[in-house]
Amino acid sequence: MFHTWRALRTFNRGTFIFLLVCALDAFGYFGIQGVLFNLYLLRLGFGSEFIGLLIASGQVTWAIAALPAGMIGRRLGLRTTLIVAFVLAALGMGLVLLVEVLPKPFWTLWLFGCWAVLWIGSALYSVNSPPYVMHVTTDETRNQVFAAQGIVLAFMGFVGSFAAGVLPGLFVTWTGGLLDQLSSYRYALWAAPVAYLLCALLWVGTRPVHVENTAEVVSTASKPMGLFAF
Repeated sequence: MFHTWRALRTFNRGTFIFLLVCALDAFGYFGIQGVLFNLYLLRLGFGSEFIGLLIASGQVTWAIAALPAGMIGRRLGLRTTLIVAFVLAALGMGLVLLVEVLPKPFWTLWLFGCWAVLWIGSALYSVNSPPYVMHVTTDETRNQVFAAQGIVLAFMGFVGSFAAGVLPGLFVTWTGGLLDQLSSYRYALWAAPVAYLLCALLWVGTRPVHVENTAEVVSTASKPMGLFAF
């Protein structure tokens, strides 16, 4: 216990910024967006099949974008890539919430396109944040940082979920109308892109980090292709 507490006290600025980013990201994605986005789509008039396809397309986009994300991080530097990641996430989600200004025939294409932008940003973040942590932590603090990350994600996901349950009702109280109306969910969902934009601003305050080139290690062992396919 003493060792863990001593390690926590030695967290540097980059580590604390990383944990703050995790907190805001969990609040926006696991909390606000995770609870309200499907309800928003339902009130736009879409059915469960469309919603499932849209959500799935984001996961596929994430998987495809993750392949070049590491190369982008190496080329631009980790900090710049992480800033771009959250700018794209904020832009994608913000544009999704502007779908109502378009004629209805364009809604489907708009939603799929903007949703893809969000998940490209997510891929850049998920691929490049672990090497960033590896660069800004020491051998003594690294395990504690990843443990703290798990705690932060779980707690802020809970806080965001609680806020998502409260915000639509508050907006109805402030603006009038009914809870079944679309506007209260749209207003509440804007907390997600705002959280992502704050994450981008936090990354601006970190020092530049570049992934160093390392010598290629040639292995004579056979590749476990069967396991990979499974």
